Amino acid sequence: MTDSRAKDFHIQVIVGTLIEAAADRDHAVREVVITSLRRIAQKHASVVLKDMVAYRMRNPKLTASHLIALLQAMEQICKERFQDIDDDVVHQLIEFSVEEMTQTADYLPDQQLPTSGILVALGQAHCIEVMEGLLRQFQPGVYPHYTILHTMGALASANVFGIVPFVKATLGTMLPMVGLLRNDAMKQVFSYTLGRFCDAVSEYLANIDHAPDPTVKKEAFSSEINIAYDVLANTWIHIREPKVCETVLQAIGLMFPLLPSEKVTEQVPRLVPVLLGLYRRSVDPYPITQCLSAVLDVALSLNKSTVEPLLDNLQNIMFDLVCTSPDYAQPETAKNHYEVLRCFNCIAGHFLDRVIELLIQQLKNNNDRERIKALFVVTHLVNSSENLIHPRIANLLTALRNMLGEHNVKVKKVLLKAIVAFASHGYLDGTEGKECVEFIVKHCCPHPASVVGKDLNNSSLLEELQGTCANTLYLLATTVPHIENTLWPVLLHCLLASQYTPACSHIARCLVYLATKRKDQLNFTESSAKLIQEVIGPHVILGRCLALLGCPLKSGRGIYILQFLRNYVLNVSRHLKPLWEKKIPELVCHIDRCKDNWDERVWEDHLLQFLSETLTEVDEEKWSVGLGVKLMEQSSLYQSYPEERGMLFKCLAVIVCHTTDTQFISQQLDVILSSMRQNSTNESKACARAVGICARSHLELVLLKLEKMRKEELIRKSSRLLNFMKDVKHEVEVERVRLTLLLCYGEVALQASDTQLLPQLEQGVAQWVLQQMQTAKDASVREASLRTLGNIAEALHPNRNTLHVILQSRNEMLSQTLSQLHPQYSNTGPINRRLELYPIVLHVATALIKLPPSLTAAERVSVLKTCFDRVYTAVALMEEDINPNESPGDINNSVDVGWADHMNLILDCLGSLVQELLLDSVSPATLDDIFTLLEPWLIKKSSQQRAASINTLHSVLQCYLDNVNFSYEAPSKFSQSGLILGRVVPRCTDPGMAVRQEAVICVQLVLCLAALYEGCVADHDNDCANDLSQIRDKFLTEDPNELFRVTNELAKIICARLPHIQLIHFLDSLLDGLLDVEPCSSSGASVVLNILIKSKGGELYHQVNDILCNILERLVNIQCVQTRMGSVRAIHALANHHPKAVVTGLLKQPLPYDVSVVECWTVLAQDPVLSADIIEQFLQLVNNTAPYSEQTDENKLRIAALQPLAAISEMHEMFQLATMHDIAVKKFPELFSVLLIALGCYVGTSPPIYTPQNTKSKKDKSIFVPNRNAYRLIPARVAVEAFKSFLLCSKCENVAEALLQCTRMDAGNSLSSFIHMVPALTRALCSRMPQSMLRLVTCLNQYGASTFESQRIVVAAFYAELVPLNAGGQAVLLGSIVSNLLSFLNDPSPIVRRLCLKGLSSVSHLAQEQNQHCQPVLSALIQGLDDHDNSNNIPLEAMKGFSQMLQVVDVEHVQGVQVSVALRIKPFFENENPDVREAAFQMFGDLAKYGGMNSKTAFQEQVTGNLVCLLLHLDDSSKTVVKACKYALRQSSPLLGAERINKMMQDHLKDAGSLHYPDFMADLVKIIVEELAEITPTLVMNALVYIKSSWPVIRGNAAMFIGKVLKPSTNLVTGHLYGNLPDFNNVNKVQLDTVCARLIQLLQDDDKEVRAKVAKALSYLVMV
Repeated sequence: MTDSRAKDFHIQVIVGTLIEAAADRDHAVREVVITSLRRIAQKHASVVLKDMVAYRMRNPKLTASHLIALLQAMEQICKERFQDIDDDVVHQLIEFSVEEMTQTADYLPDQQLPTSGILVALGQAHCIEVMEGLLRQFQPGVYPHYTILHTMGALASANVFGIVPFVKATLGTMLPMVGLLRNDAMKQVFSYTLGRFCDAVSEYLANIDHAPDPTVKKEAFSSEINIAYDVLANTWIHIREPKVCETVLQAIGLMFPLLPSEKVTEQVPRLVPVLLGLYRRSVDPYPITQCLSAVLDVALSLNKSTVEPLLDNLQNIMFDLVCTSPDYAQPETAKNHYEVLRCFNCIAGHFLDRVIELLIQQLKNNNDRERIKALFVVTHLVNSSENLIHPRIANLLTALRNMLGEHNVKVKKVLLKAIVAFASHGYLDGTEGKECVEFIVKHCCPHPASVVGKDLNNSSLLEELQGTCANTLYLLATTVPHIENTLWPVLLHCLLASQYTPACSHIARCLVYLATKRKDQLNFTESSAKLIQEVIGPHVILGRCLALLGCPLKSGRGIYILQFLRNYVLNVSRHLKPLWEKKIPELVCHIDRCKDNWDERVWEDHLLQFLSETLTEVDEEKWSVGLGVKLMEQSSLYQSYPEERGMLFKCLAVIVCHTTDTQFISQQLDVILSSMRQNSTNESKACARAVGICARSHLELVLLKLEKMRKEELIRKSSRLLNFMKDVKHEVEVERVRLTLLLCYGEVALQASDTQLLPQLEQGVAQWVLQQMQTAKDASVREASLRTLGNIAEALHPNRNTLHVILQSRNEMLSQTLSQLHPQYSNTGPINRRLELYPIVLHVATALIKLPPSLTAAERVSVLKTCFDRVYTAVALMEEDINPNESPGDINNSVDVGWADHMNLILDCLGSLVQELLLDSVSPATLDDIFTLLEPWLIKKSSQQRAASINTLHSVLQCYLDNVNFSYEAPSKFSQSGLILGRVVPRCTDPGMAVRQEAVICVQLVLCLAALYEGCVADHDNDCANDLSQIRDKFLTEDPNELFRVTNELAKIICARLPHIQLIHFLDSLLDGLLDVEPCSSSGASVVLNILIKSKGGELYHQVNDILCNILERLVNIQCVQTRMGSVRAIHALANHHPKAVVTGLLKQPLPYDVSVVECWTVLAQDPVLSADIIEQFLQLVNNTAPYSEQTDENKLRIAALQPLAAISEMHEMFQLATMHDIAVKKFPELFSVLLIALGCYVGTSPPIYTPQNTKSKKDKSIFVPNRNAYRLIPARVAVEAFKSFLLCSKCENVAEALLQCTRMDAGNSLSSFIHMVPALTRALCSRMPQSMLRLVTCLNQYGASTFESQRIVVAAFYAELVPLNAGGQAVLLGSIVSNLLSFLNDPSPIVRRLCLKGLSSVSHLAQEQNQHCQPVLSALIQGLDDHDNSNNIPLEAMKGFSQMLQVVDVEHVQGVQVSVALRIKPFFENENPDVREAAFQMFGDLAKYGGMNSKTAFQEQVTGNLVCLLLHLDDSSKTVVKACKYALRQSSPLLGAERINKMMQDHLKDAGSLHYPDFMADLVKIIVEELAEITPTLVMNALVYIKSSWPVIRGNAAMFIGKVLKPSTNLVTGHLYGNLPDFNNVNKVQLDTVCARLIQLLQDDDKEVRAKVAKALSYLVMV
């Protein structure tokens, strides 16, 4: 057989195999097979297609999935390579496709459409042949197959120029059958084909300049198209099947432009009604509308009279098709909507008046949907046909104006779009523009709830409409220049209208932009000038803006209004521009800076100051009065806006202060006071503020007005019917007037001049206010009364009271004020106990206390007790409402953050009051009174009460320190320091962080006070303050250790600073802290107690017995563990100073000792005398007793011996004492070896559950009883704990850390975790105790020949780890250890043998001893390669060890074993264990480093023979194996003698690099077949071995490797082996038949990835 014939044969075999493989059960494999076939087709398209056709012919009963896959592949090949297919194959494909399509009459799209696609693809280059093939199946008088016509239609779209020459003849065959068709499917395909033909003809005629026959005319097809049109338009269009009807409509739409004009004129009156009638059927409206649009476009362009009789019906139906809300998620619906609008556009071009009349009529329709549709059409016409509808714009605008009162939200949204369309085209001016703009402004306002409830889902729709209107208004103002003249006056008018107040921010935003453009011009159009007549006066605009600025943050209006005023200033007064240019930016900046922390009073002061400066700048009373008059006139605008109304009153008051017109002033006061009856609380405050401002300049008039109001309004009787019915309205009005009057008097007291006001306060105003507070029923009236009393008290303060007026009723007022300290109960809010009045009461009480004369001591205590009881009780009430899940200790942990802030305010006010009382008499007696009252609250269970009381104490101590004055009459001692410190120290470790900080500050202040009384200078106080300030923040920690440390520091500072005389007082007070309600506080007290006794215990000899008894007495009740430990340590500290006294005291305690006494003895009893003897007995016991007994049953359960285990357990308890350190160090080797061996023996053993019973009878001496507690005992864990205690006691912490690795200690577990722990243990031991290694090895030698396997394993594991460490630096031991390990190689335990190999291979780490032990170690390792155990662990260890030795041995040691070792490790390349494979590949690389040496040819053969294996395992599933393969290839590639291969290996096979295996192999193979051409056949045959590998990835890679070696180098696709061979003699050396057969056989592999790779590889073989 010649080469070409063999090649063709191989192609046929492979292609045939792949064709069969296309039936694979896995979809992904089928895709790869198809891709392979397409790849082959790139060079052999005709062969592949021909074989596919032949395969189909031979196998007529293929499965559906197989057939579909083949047909789809053929379709793709034809589309990609239709230019390269041979002519005979084209004819064969045409015949095949036609036959495949038509072999069954059923419609099978999955099979028939690909075959149709084949013909369409071929038709792009062979249109004539394809049409001939199709026409053979399309004979006159014979109904064609469905797919024949479908293919013709598709071909008409794909090849217009090729199909048109066949159109006329084809139509001639089709048309006689058209009238006889009965099947809907056939009608559909006929319609589809006719439409495609007509579309092709239209496109042909449109591109006639590029057509092959430019003489073709439309008339050439007119007769056939007329006939087809008649059938479709008269008969088929009425088919009930929707899909068929839609196809017919598409065909008619494509035919209509090709009809003659007379035919069009004739058919329009017939066709249009039919099309309109189809809308009533279940047909998709889009094809109907599309067809109708084409018909109207042609008909109206030829003769509009044909459409006119149909116009009314046409418009009505089209109007019904307009969508009220186009759904863009359904494209067909949206497309039909816009197609309908196109129809209206077309109709309006010829019948404008008729269209406009219809739209105006529908705009007046009562149906919301109809109005929406009309608005859509109007908007579309305005945007798209502006010039066309211009004559009728006025009519449309009139209709739109009539709709501005629309109620439906959806209609309003569409109406807004229409308004924008008219505005953007310049049609809104004059009255129409005003009404439309007002419509937009109106809907910028939030709608009331009554409107929201009228429609379903109205809330979200209204919000959307509101936002849209706001954005639209701004866009019109900024982007439509010709509407500015309309917007300016209209927006000014809207700004002044009350109903548009909610939209003032949007209005002002637009006016800012407009005013900026109109700064220097006031010229408007004539129509706009009429609109602005209502707002000519500047006072009106300014007054409105000032009132609106009362709430600048509402809707963000403030900044816009201020910016508008800045641009509008010239309209107000030209004198104001410099002032406003300076002040308005400051106001804007204040809003921006403070909007997140807004203070209304601060803003109010800024704004009123701005107004005052404005009035001063103008300096014209007439102007000021005019502004005031306009403000007064605008008061009616704010009936529903109390905040704006309040600002208006305040502005009026400022104006009053700048005028002297008595009549005007009186009128304005009357206006302000006349609103008292209707005022809310906030309005009352605003009214009072306004009256107070007026009182600055007109006090007498204000007081007269207020007195008149008191007499008239409060005494005015209500109208009752027969005195039985209560007039509720009148009573409410009276209370409002009362409240306002109270607030007014308070503001007057603050604002008015002192010399005029003070003489009238007490007898007139003060007594009346006090009376109102006593009789008030409403909380707001009481609050107002309190605030007014406070203002009166501040007015009478000595700093302000220049007349020295004395308030005679001060004590009565103070008593009545404090009586208001009680919770106000309410059911509203998260906390049902309201404390609103507390800050006010305390503030007023403080103000009254400041007034002369000073309070007596009894009065002071009474006031303090009342305040503490009421306030701290209120704090507890508040805590009841705190979430129980919240952490205590901080007032801010409240459920309601606002109430937490309120409580902080109450405490601040209380602190101010207490400080004021202290300042009356700054003496220790006063401080003692205050602390005595505070002390019970400092130790309350309530965390909030503790926080509140410590807060008050802080303020008191600080005040005392700041104001204490040492004089001859003042006390010279401060005896309270010890007591206060003892109470405060527990609070330093309180759970509440805020309490801790306050307590530390209190300690600091007490120490400073004590130092001052001791006569220390100020620098001493500063040192104390600095010391405590440095540690104060450290108390803010949750870490107990850190808290303990910082408490120690605090105690040391106290001990250093506390006077000796206060020591016992401090200690007695501190002992009470041990029983504090909070555990952490009592623990802190115990820490301070310890430090105190350690530092000062020597000074307490006479109090030792009392201190000891007190501590023991309290220990009984202490539950906190830390506090108990601290208390016991305190006794230990006391014993260090007075041991005899403490021991005597303890011995006096009753027996049996209490737990607390036992704890004391435990701490004190540290006697190491008997320890050495006990340890010696333990060693003998453990060494002379078997560690465990093994049962003889099948489970072979090992049970630990009782006595050795007990000894180990006792060691654990003893070595926990630090006093055992000396013994542990002295006996370290013996103890270490015993504990190490015990740990190894006890791993996996069960506890001894039987223990001997102690009895008096000798007969029963050997009775054993079960020990239930022993069931939970784990012997190995006992050994670990003992070992750890011993190591820690020996100060070998790093050695003890190694024990953490020994975790698996339950019964039945192996020694693996113990063995893994030994290396770390040994390294740490050699580092810590190298001097003990000689004795330690001597101790371990006795266990090397033990009968217990576990003991031998322990010794072998330990010795194996000693070798790389050079026996801890004891070189003399190394020979002995190596000899022992060599002797263990014949041990029956495989674990022992493996550990020996591991230890022997570690000789490689010892540079000085290598040569001495090299040969026996290598021999032992080679012996290990042949020692096959079940797990292959011994060969694995041998290979690892051999690799280590190869790094350091001399060449002569390797010469004789290199090849034999390579042969020994080759079987491990395919081992299932990845660790074994890794070690084998690593060792092969290490052998390759030595080169061939004396056996170069032999070892090169090993490299060549293993090259394929190494390359395949580069894609191993184990990353470590891949890394080892990289290393082996890098080391062995130089031995191949191929420079480029070696370079590629070195460059790409980096250990840390990421290898893209397919690309790497593709590039490498090309170089292999060039540089190693002579061994390439060997490589191919070697690769065939691995297609039977147990790993799918290796099988697949082997197949790909073969294909890559045979792949042609000229192919651009990633390929395989054969074609890369430059010497075809080498190809002939490879048995291609064998390769193909093996790969084809592998194509049946169970793994889908393998099958996919084989399919890909086979496609490359074909390229050879």
